[in-house]
Amino acid sequence: MKSAGIAALISAAGYSSRMGRCKPLLRVNGTSMVELAVNCFSGAGIHDVTVILGHDADMIGPVVRELGVKWIVNEQYDEGMLSSVLSGIRCLDPEVGAFFILPCDIPLICSGTVRCEKPICRGK
Repeated sequence: MKSAGIAALISAAGYSSRMGRCKPLLRVNGTSMVELAVNCFSGAGIHDVTVILGHDADMIGPVVRELGVKWIVNEQYDEGMLSSVLSGIRCLDPEVGAFFILPCDIPLICSGTVRCEKPICRGK
C-alpha cells in the first residue's frame, strides 16, 4: 500500500470517566492501547501518525514521545471527540489527501485491516 499522502490521527484525549483510569495507558497483552494504535498504522506503512492528547496529557505524552510519532494537545478536549478530530485535521500537512481516525480505546484493529488485505475490502 502506498502511504504517501495518507496520515493517521489517534484520539487519546478523553476523560476515561467510565473506565475510572487512563484508557490510553491500559495494557492489552503487555502493550498500552496508545502503542497498539500507533503500531497498527506503522505496521501498515503509514508513518504520518499524530496522537491527539487532552486529559491526562502529562501522563500519556511521555509514552507517545517514546513511540517517536507526532502529538498535539487539544486544549478543548472537554468539548468531546469531535474537537479532537478537528484539532488533528488542522495539524495535517497540506499534501495529506486522506487520513484515518482511530480512538485509541479500540486497540484490536490490525495493520492488515488498514492495508485492506481482505478480499471483501477490495471491491469488485
